[in-house]
Amino acid sequence: MGLLSRSDSIQQRLGNLESTADNTCCTFSNLQSNEKKLFEYPFKQLHNFFNSSGVAQFGFYLPFGKNYNLIFNHGYSFDTTLQSNCAFDFWHNACNCQLEENTWYTQDSQNIESFLQLFSAEDRENIKILHIKTVNIGDFKNCIVIASQQEKNEALTDHILDQIDDNFDYISEHLLNISKYYSDSKLSLEKNTVFYEDDILEKCINRNLTCLMLKFNLSIFYDELCIHNTKTDSMILQNCFLKIFNDFVCENYFYTQQDFSHFNYLIFSNKKFNFSTFLKKFSAEIEKYFNQNELDKITFELNGFSKDCDEIMNFINITRRQF
Repeated sequence: MGLLSRSDSIQQRLGNLESTADNTCCTFSNLQSNEKKLFEYPFKQLHNFFNSSGVAQFGFYLPFGKNYNLIFNHGYSFDTTLQSNCAFDFWHNACNCQLEENTWYTQDSQNIESFLQLFSAEDRENIKILHIKTVNIGDFKNCIVIASQQEKNEALTDHILDQIDDNFDYISEHLLNISKYYSDSKLSLEKNTVFYEDDILEKCINRNLTCLMLKFNLSIFYDELCIHNTKTDSMILQNCFLKIFNDFVCENYFYTQQDFSHFNYLIFSNKKFNFSTFLKKFSAEIEKYFNQNELDKITFELNGFSKDCDEIMNFINITRRQF
């Protein structure tokens, strides 16, 4: 993993970055059977399927917390991904009815306005008909599937809905993996975010643990992901990397996120910590899920070890409360 440095705002990282995959309509080379463990595998399988089946725009919303999140985006702009998350009751209210599972609800020019707020200005211009239905994917209940058309054509409507329904076992297999990636990584990232210095004080004072202070930069890693994946997919893939890292360091860690791609980690231990050995073992684990050319773009920076609470909290920019 290389030693590189870059610092950009989230707007610069996400708004200005060009994705080769997005520009080529999400067309990907087929992955080999020995690459099925790669996190990108289900995303690429779905994009290739929709391209070959003539479904130009497809989206999948997963309920998470109190919101629906667009976690798979085929054919819509990246701006739609950034603005399309919505409240849990949005779909029922916008459709003005209680949605029944596995039933398509088609919205056209007469009643589509309520839904267009979820889409970018670019996409709004191209959506003439929107198809919606709720589905269950494994243990994930009340998910939302959408597909849209750029023209009103009954034969095209029948084709799109038939392609999705007739192949939904295949589609749902890959959506289930993506849903697991998304939910597991989000839960992992929410679990050990530092909010209060009391968490650190307990580790340092009550348990007398030594803290390894580690920075890493995923900005160029994200750039590399976007060469071979859509920007929407790359956001989830970056979180998958963080989830694997968090699992690898187990329970005794906290982190703060400086911006979209820069993270400060605190890893606590009561044993002597060999960073080179740690990095070697982690590299062997993460190589199962990402291509090496992507991993080579990750920067790790060791900022030393400490048992001093003030030094540790200064590293992650938390001010200690005064009593």
